[in-house]
Amino acid sequence: MKSLNGPRAAFHPAVIPDGSPAGPLKVGKYLVSPLIKILENGWFASSVSIRSGSGSGTTDRVLRLTRLFRCAKEAAAYAHAEGMRWIGDSHGPRWAPLN
Repeated sequence: MKSLNGPRAAFHPAVIPDGSPAGPLKVGKYLVSPLIKILENGWFASSVSIRSGSGSGTTDRVLRLTRLFRCAKEAAAYAHAEGMRWIGDSHGPRWAPLN
């Protein structure tokens, strides 16, 4: 059994090689950013950062999601969808990357 106190893989901003929308999206006053990491077993875990405000008034909520995925693209899409659901955006994603 592995120790739970060892180094842990960090979540990283989602980067999908085929150009799919995976980066941060500005939705009203929110910045929704998917975060993914590959697990030891090859599956992908996802989280989503939901940021609002600026300067000393910035709030950043990070939701750790429990569903696992076989590919990074699905993990990032799920994180985006959950972020949009959390902020109450019922119109679905409108892909407008901040690049």
